[in-house]
Amino acid sequence: MNHKLRGLGELVAYIPYLLGFVPRASVVVIGSGPDGIGPVSRVDIPPDPKDDEEVARQVVTQLRRASLERFDLIGYAGGRPAHPLLDRISVRLSETTGAEPGHHLLVDDGGWRATRCVCGGCRLGVRSAVPSPDRVPAVAEQVLREVHPYLDRAELVASLQTSRPLVVQAVRSMSRGRPDTLGEVDVAAAWAAVLDVGDDAPAVHDLPAAVLLTAMDALRDPVRRDDILGWLVPGTLSLPAQVPRLVTALDDRLGLPRWRTSLGPQDHEHDTQVIRVTRRLQQLVACTPREWADGTATLLGYWCWVHGQGALATTALEIAVQVRPGRARMAALLLQVISHGLRPEDMRPTPRETAS
Repeated sequence: MNHKLRGLGELVAYIPYLLGFVPRASVVVIGSGPDGIGPVSRVDIPPDPKDDEEVARQVVTQLRRASLERFDLIGYAGGRPAHPLLDRISVRLSETTGAEPGHHLLVDDGGWRATRCVCGGCRLGVRSAVPSPDRVPAVAEQVLREVHPYLDRAELVASLQTSRPLVVQAVRSMSRGRPDTLGEVDVAAAWAAVLDVGDDAPAVHDLPAAVLLTAMDALRDPVRRDDILGWLVPGTLSLPAQVPRLVTALDDRLGLPRWRTSLGPQDHEHDTQVIRVTRRLQQLVACTPREWADGTATLLGYWCWVHGQGALATTALEIAVQVRPGRARMAALLLQVISHGLRPEDMRPTPRETAS
């Protein structure tokens, strides 16, 4: 984000673009540190107040490794009152991290009000309208990057459900009698089509069934899947290539697109392409036969975790675990990583570990 948020109203307007969906019946914790807005945690407000302590511990687990200086809390209407959970989280997080509790805000029906103020400028309990997105520069910046939040978390989850039954049927039918071996060049060509972020690129569900099947089949093999993961986001976990010919074929076919580079947060083209890749990987999951979806969903979850799209990452990884309970080991591992607030940079080996 290049634009600063000018006040609490703009922060409330920005949250859906940060999470990827409009939160409801939940609490959002926004950490801040030396570099500005830091990690964000969102939790559902449990129906039973007796569960508030467990939810507060969950937030602490997610944020305790971050270098928090302060944190603000926002409660969203949709269930029971949010303020008891805000208070509980505030106490537990401050006790554990030493960070200073900030503002407490409540949001409902397009308005917000402060119930705790640390700046001295809030009128406690007075309701204000949430600013229109077109009046918030930080939100406009996200819109230009093609970020469009879902209306709620249910809509986000629905985006990964089977939505193209005829495509699924065609892919499943084509898999019958198909040779077991896939050539690396064919796999690279299929993934080049899936990852085409050009303005004129056909939607993933409009690609030939043979192309989709090849891309999906490659992810059903853990060795190929891990090589594709390592190629998609180079340097994240330093996954060594197990099939060098596949990595070479991907390089030959796609080269180094902007979305594979790390050019910093001010690179508009890079950020826009990352969003486009995310949408295309979502489309791939949605047209994958459900019994194969552990591969495509694990890849999407990994990609979203690397790029800070935690809600979508968690949803995709949960699908992978549901499809292959007890066997989707990477998806289960990544869910544990996310639940403990570990970020990609926390997982990278040190130079000494790499040397050894």
